This record gives sequence, C-alpha cells and structure tokens, in this order.
Amino acid sequence: MGRKNKNKKSEAGGQPEQQPKENPQKQLESQQPGTSQPKQSAPPQESGQKKNKQRHREGKSSQQQGAQQKESLKQEEPQHQPRPQQPPTRPQEQRPQQQQTQQQEQQSRPQQQQPQRQQARPQQQRSQPQQARQQHQRGPQQQQSRPQQERSQYQKGQQGPQQHKTPQQHERSQYQQGPQQQKTPQQPNQPHHQQRPQQQKTSQQPNQPQHQQRPQQRPQQQQTQPQYQQSPQQTPTRQSSVSHSSSSTSLSSAPSQNSISPGTLGIKGEAEANYLTMDLSKMPNKAYHYDVTITPDRPKKFFRNAFTQFMNTYLPGHFAGFDGVKSCYLLEMLPKPVYEGDVSIADSASRQIQFKVSIKPTDNIEVDLGSLRTYRNDRIYDKPMRALQCLEVILANACQQKGLRVGRSFFTRPKQTLDLEGGYELYTGLYQAAILGDVPYLNVDISNKSFPMALNLIELLNVLRIDPGRSLEPRGLQSLSAHLRALKVIYSPPPSFGAAPRSYKVNEVSRESASSLSFKIDTGEKLTVQSYFASRGYKLKYPHLGCVVAGSSVKPNYLPIELCSIEPGQAIKKKDGKAQVQKMIKFAATSTDERKRKIMEKLQYFLHNNDILLQKFGIRIDNQFIKVPTRLLRAPSIEYRLGKLVDPRNGSWRNLEYLQTGVTLKKTGHKWAVIHNPSRFLRHGTLLDFSNMLFNEAKRMGINLDSEREIQETRDIVKTLEEYKRKDYDLVIVVIPNFGTSYADIKQKAELVCGLLTQCIKEQTLNRRVDNQLIGNLLLKINSKLNGSNHKISAKSHIVLDHAMFMGADVTHPSPDQRNIPSVVGVAASHDLNGASYNMQYRLQESAKEEIDDMQSISRHHLRVYFQKNNCYPNNIIYYRDGVSDGQFKKVNNFEVSAIRAVCKELRISPKITCIIVVKRHHTRFFPTKPTGDKWNNVLPGTVVDQKIVHPNETQFFMVSHQSIQGTAKPTRYNVLVDDAKFTMDELQMMTNNLCYMFPRCNRAVSYPAPAYLAHLVAARGRVYIDGPPLRRALRDEYNKRLINESFMQNTPMFFV
Repeated sequence: MGRKNKNKKSEAGGQPEQQPKENPQKQLESQQPGTSQPKQSAPPQESGQKKNKQRHREGKSSQQQGAQQKESLKQEEPQHQPRPQQPPTRPQEQRPQQQQTQQQEQQSRPQQQQPQRQQARPQQQRSQPQQARQQHQRGPQQQQSRPQQERSQYQKGQQGPQQHKTPQQHERSQYQQGPQQQKTPQQPNQPHHQQRPQQQKTSQQPNQPQHQQRPQQRPQQQQTQPQYQQSPQQTPTRQSSVSHSSSSTSLSSAPSQNSISPGTLGIKGEAEANYLTMDLSKMPNKAYHYDVTITPDRPKKFFRNAFTQFMNTYLPGHFAGFDGVKSCYLLEMLPKPVYEGDVSIADSASRQIQFKVSIKPTDNIEVDLGSLRTYRNDRIYDKPMRALQCLEVILANACQQKGLRVGRSFFTRPKQTLDLEGGYELYTGLYQAAILGDVPYLNVDISNKSFPMALNLIELLNVLRIDPGRSLEPRGLQSLSAHLRALKVIYSPPPSFGAAPRSYKVNEVSRESASSLSFKIDTGEKLTVQSYFASRGYKLKYPHLGCVVAGSSVKPNYLPIELCSIEPGQAIKKKDGKAQVQKMIKFAATSTDERKRKIMEKLQYFLHNNDILLQKFGIRIDNQFIKVPTRLLRAPSIEYRLGKLVDPRNGSWRNLEYLQTGVTLKKTGHKWAVIHNPSRFLRHGTLLDFSNMLFNEAKRMGINLDSEREIQETRDIVKTLEEYKRKDYDLVIVVIPNFGTSYADIKQKAELVCGLLTQCIKEQTLNRRVDNQLIGNLLLKINSKLNGSNHKISAKSHIVLDHAMFMGADVTHPSPDQRNIPSVVGVAASHDLNGASYNMQYRLQESAKEEIDDMQSISRHHLRVYFQKNNCYPNNIIYYRDGVSDGQFKKVNNFEVSAIRAVCKELRISPKITCIIVVKRHHTRFFPTKPTGDKWNNVLPGTVVDQKIVHPNETQFFMVSHQSIQGTAKPTRYNVLVDDAKFTMDELQMMTNNLCYMFPRCNRAVSYPAPAYLAHLVAARGRVYIDGPPLRRALRDEYNKRLINESFMQNTPMFFV
C-alpha cells in the first residue's frame, strides 16, 4: 500500500492557506488528518534553466541503461511500483505532498515488468499541473525525490514475512565463548541496498516484493485518499545528506553545500537561542602553536601567572593565548626556535615560588584559522579541530582572569552561598563553547557545580554529624576520608613553630589517633604526633582524633586534624551525593526568563569584548541572543483498546484501558504476591489497602490479576523469592526496606537466578502516599513486564515502515574516580509491529570506552528475536545511539553500524539502516519571544529547530519533545549519521517525535525517543548486576557469572522496564 497522504490540497499543488493566528494547540488540532483546507494559488514554477537541468539529468540516465542497469533499477524503476499492503508498523505523522504524485503514477501504470521501458518513459506525458507540482517539490538538484527513489527501491527487496531457517543457537553464547568465524555468502563488497535488484531474481533471498502477487491496483482509489496537511512556503523534501554506507569502515563523502533542506511541517514560530554571533572577519588567517613547559610541574594553579610573567619579561609586545597547561597560540612566528627563562610567583603566604618556563614550536606550528570561514563544506566530524581549539583558548582568556575554570565553565563564588549539605556549597558560572552553525557562534549558558566548603576540619566533622569529642568510629572515619580524599588542605602550624601555612594534598585519614601514631624525627628518636607537638610548645586539643596523611608513602606527613582547613575553590571530579543533586536541581530549576537574566549578568561580568587578546585576534562577539525559526509539530494521537484515541495536550494525556494485556493460562489470572521485611514503620493495613487499590485499578485497565494474593512478611526476601518461583508465581511485588536488603540484591536473585518477575517499591513510598497516580505508574510497568502493550501511535499519525525494528543503544560509564569499574553497554530493540515491545542485551566492557565492542553478537540476537516474533526479519532498522560526542561519530559508523551490516550480510538480508545520534550533553536552550502559558515559560512540546544553529552540511536538528516538570526545558540534538532509507527531514522529525510518546513507563512524552530511553534502562540494569564486591576476573568471565535466566528473558522480555 502506498503512503497515505491525509489532507487534501489543490490539484495544481497549491499550499493550504495559513490559518489566522490563534492558540498553537488549536492550530495543531486544525491540522488533524482528513480535514480539508481552503485552496491557495499554485506556487510559481521553476525557471526554464532548472527544468532543462532536470531533463538533462533524466536523459543522461536513460542513455546509461545498458551499462548501468542495476543503477537504473535503483534510481528510476521504484517510482512506478505500488507499495505492498502491510499493516502500519510505525508511528507516522502526515505524509509530504510529493507522495501524491507517486501514488497516482503507481496506480495508473502496470506493475513492474520492463525497467528500461519505465525508465525511458517521457516526463512530458504527465499533466502540466503534475509537472509543476513535482518540479516545485524536487528542486533543481534532482528530478526524482529521495523518498520516491529509495522507499520504492526498499520495497523491491520485500516479499513480506517469508520463511527463514529457525535460529539454532542463542546469541549469548557468542559473547560467552568469544568471537567465532561466521560463514558469509560471497557477495560483492557494496552496500546491501544495491544488491536488492539482483536478489529478487532468486527465490532463496528474503523480502521479495509482494506486489508481484497482486496483478493490479485500482487507480480510482487514489482520487478519494485524503492528502497531507503541511505548513506553507515549502514542500517537505530533502536531498541526500549521507550516502548509502557499505560494510566498509569509511563514512560517505560530504554532501554539497546547502543540500539539507529543513523541515516544513508544523506551526512556524520564532524563539531565542543562547548563542552569540561571533564576527571573525578580522581574524588573521593563521596562528602559531607553541609547546609550553613549566618546571616544576606543580602547583599548577600558578602556571597562568608564571606564563604571563614570562611573556611580559622575555617576549614583551607579543600576545599569546595560553591553555593553562602546555599550549599557547601566538599571532606571529617567533624569530628564535626556543625561548626560556626563570620567573618568581608569590603564593598566598607571600613566599616566592620559582618556575622555569620554556616555549618551542610544535611539529605542526601553523594553525589555519581561515578554516573557520570555510567549514561549511565539511562534515561535522571533519570540522577544523585545531582552529577550534585555538579559538577556544583565545575566548577563555577573557574569563580566566576573573573566574575559576572547570572544563568549559568559569565559576565565581556567589555572594550568598547555597549549602548543599554534607560540606558542599554551590558555585554558579558561565559555560561557553564555540559552535559552527551557519556562522560561528558562542554558546553561553549558566553552569552549576558543587565545591567543598572551605571549613576547618573540626567544623567539617560537625557538618558530617561526627562528634569531634569522641574517637573516630569506622563509619565516621570512612565518611571523613571519602570527603577529603584528593582534596587539598591548608595546614596552619602553631605560632610557636614560626612557619607559614602550607597546602597539602590529602592521601587519607589515619586510623590511629594523634596520641598513638608515631614516627621518627631527624635524631632517630620515635615520637607520637601528640608528643612531637608538645615538644614544640603546642598542646593538641583533639589528640584522640586521627591525622591527615599527606606527602609520599616513603616519607609521609602527619597533620593534626584541628590544624587543617580545606583550601577554597577546589573543583572535584567525584560524583555528587543524592542530597547534593536534589538541592542543586531545585536551585537550578528556573524559568527561561530567569535563566536568561543570569546568563546576561555573567556576560556583563566577564566582558569578552574588552579583553585585549580577543581584540588582537580580531574577534568580536555580539551581546544579544540570536533568534531562530521554530516549528511546532503536532503530537500523535495515542490509541488504546478498542481503537479509542487520546490526543495529548502539552505532552501528556490520560490513560485509558491498555491496548493489550499479557495472556495467562491460569484460570484465575496472574498469580501475584506482596512481600516485605518486618518493620515497625509499615503496618499490615497499609499493605492491604495498597494491594486492594492495585488489584482494582488493574482490573479497570484490563490486567488479569488473580483476586487472591499473598501478603507475606519475611526476614529473608532473597530466599523467599525462590519459594515463589517454585510455586509458579507470575509476579512478586517487593517492598524494599529502608535498611538491609537492597534493590540490587533483589534484582540479582530474581533475574539472574530464579527467573521471576518482580516489581519493587520503597517502604518509605508506601508510608508517604498511596494514591491513584502511584498505582497508575506501577501498573504501566507491570503490564509491560507481563507482556502487555500500554498504548500505540494511532494509524493516522504513522510513518509507514514495513517491518521496522527500532534499536536504541547507550553506554554508561563510572565516575572519574571509579575507573576500576567497567562500562556497561545497554541495547534495546523492538520486536512487534507497533514498536511498543522490546527485548534487551547488556554487556560489560573496558571502563570509559564508548564504542560498543560486541555489537555484532548483540545485533544478531535482536534480529533473531524479531524473526521469532514475526516470522520474518525487519526491512528497516532505525538505530538511535545515545551518549556519543561529535568526535566519536566515525567510530560509531566504523564499529557499530558496520557490525549491524555484517550480521545482516551473514543472515542474507538487506534492511535499510538509519543511524541517528542522540545528543543530550549540550548547553543549547530556547527562550520564547512571547509567553507560552507554560509554568516555566518554555517552548511547547514538539518544538523543533533545524536552521541557523545546526551544522550547514549535516542532517541535524534540535527538538523539545517533552514538557519540563521543573526549570528550563533541555532540547535534544539529533544527528543523522547513516540514512539508507533517505528519509526527508520532516519524516525524521515526525518519527522521532512520535517515538518520544512510546515510553512505556509514563503517559507523557519523554525528552528523547523510547528506544534510546529503554537502552539507558538496560545499561542501568546491567550496572545493578555488577553491584557488590569489586570485579576481580576478566570482564567476559564476570559477565558469564551474571547471565540473565534464559527462559525468563525469552518469556518476559520487558522485565527491565
């Protein structure tokens, strides 16, 4: 079946009239498919010169039929083929106008027989209105649009659900046993989509076209199909931005400039973005890169002052940007190859510290700053990194004199400190980063970070609720050591010592008290710390406390706690505690207006344009946010049981009876129980009320739970799970106690050993509130775990993708101070026609490694599960990859996408692969120019931006798909890395937006698509499995110890939600 175009337009291809200005929600409702719109005059036709170019390309294509028959089949033949009738499998918004022409041609011509005859069919046979409309849609670049060429070509290889050999082996064994040699068919080394025209000649290949089984379509059907509503001015077409990727390791060549057409659908609007335009017109074409060596190599906090003094003393009149560590950039090349000299810097105690500074040219001394004016022809992963690094160093110079640098942020101590509890306080700062959009921009934002409070250690003990009047207990010692580890403390000797304060880096806190900890003095005599200080005229006030251990392990320094204070302004790399995170989120949750005010205050404080170095490099920065065009996409309709529809408002909606619930063979329904530890805070009546509410609401939502359930108190929850598994229970709800058995204990036992579904709820949650919202949220998870589907995207909002598999992948990493813990890979993939049910795979790999090592084994498993559920392999694989930076795009393509292609080749299938990178770690924010009615004055859910601030040569867009619960909404950035299916920008954005409404845990749109969100849950579950004692063996062995119960994972694949 061809793609359905939902809303009618004029025969001549005119655009619908613009609606009068009104509430955006009402305007979106007016775009409901099937609603006719008034006609408007047809758009002007292309110039004759552009038409001739199109016809020239068409004629050239016809002349190459004999020598390039396969290429002709790929480019021309598919547009005359009707799509096979398949049930819609993916959420879809309305279709672009250009598809109507395709359907008219498909249904008025005979089925595919003679490719050469169809290819040579003259364009002039079409009616004049059709020619005008198609030329307006296609543009001057190509006569046939990408979707017409590629989706029909994609259909060529389809036979629908055709039988394949049943998989003989579960894919997990691949990972357990290591790589195995796979037999692959001998095929030319070219993209699989180019092999499909040949594949249909043999009956052994899958996915042969169904339309060959149907002799004819009725052309009359097309006239009654409603057309698709789109906003005026542009038709939603997009030329190729990423060519078909083969199984080789290289990315496709860069597209021509301005080849990416922005989307057209939705209500047009405008918003401000926190980007400042940078004028680099006066910047020189070259800078010169020098290595800087400063000895001694610490303390590094004096390096910048030492370098500045060196330049003033030895190179007066020269201006250099210094990164604070080992690189500097100058405007001119120095006459001598090496410059060095001694400088002296005073510390906080007015003591002079001597440094020797040396600079010499790097091997590649010239930096091409002119590339910052020519980058528009490059790809995002080929951006001029050396020039950008130089620019970042120059831009940072304006802030480093006044702020404390942490990464790309510059912090200043607030006038009123915010206590984050646990001895930490909040600093606010300015984040800045150079961004290459249609012009160079400076992205600016507010940063918030926790810093250790500058406290005396006795005060710190009180803050940590440790009594300094008593000896340190093991728990108190551990808490104090964890807080101080890797921090610097200022040791202030007693006045009788006649010495200045000195800074030390903390190694640990001693277990022995100052009264018992001993060391040898210079005379060889052994003294305790207490007696040593007494001999120097100072009596310790807290001799029962331990000492700060600093210095080397060979000759450590023991510093009494009472004489030490935390050095102020220390940026730490430790992971913030739960209490700090909660308070920080609450403080940072501000409206867009307040956030903009704070940013402007920081810009006024740092005053970039007043910096002498920026002036010398010819850089000028605008002081106002830029304005970007926005479009507000319509939310998809949500379908529940019996076809009941709900239209979300502001990204949320009310649940109806679930679309599908899990089937059980038990006559009385799913057997379930509630278990808990003995607790004087948890009454039996509370548990009884909770279970009754859960059963009643489950019945209303269509979940078949047994009316009889057990509520059992047990001292050993983990052992009790085994008993319920033996009794063949389907679900056990576990109340997690405030102390004792942990979430990790329960999940490890239930899923790795027993194979039993569990739903956890905290004891404090039950005691705090049990209401309909809590019960509803629990049932969303429970229904998914019991193989149900909560909802789906209505067919009228679909993008029809026949047999599509949605994959999401994420890799979670330990914090920087926990590099001995491995990274965890999580990959989720759909296996149903609605994109609502998923299965999972997790892996362990080297710490901090981003690219997925075992992607081939993981993909093979997911493809075989899809086959088992649908009796066919997918024709489309939509891969959302989370957590990847711009510099890692090539690795994702070379390792992960290539691994997926290799498995497809092994299985002798050729699905269209689309890889979309999901980027959340950025500081782009949107600020409405008019009030939106949102509590925080955010842009509305469905807002998309694909102009100005995106890379000019990439398929890239920002989208706010969700309603922010608190604070300024954070958009998600999407980069299309591979696009075999040749989606238009509108299709990519609609599909992505729809998938944000398919997260099974809630009845509201989430901030990024469900496949990626579920992959994050998978990786989090993998981290739960390794919680406990440190991993001692090889990661493969550790993984094999933590294999998920096989039958459990097969029978209840969504146990992880």
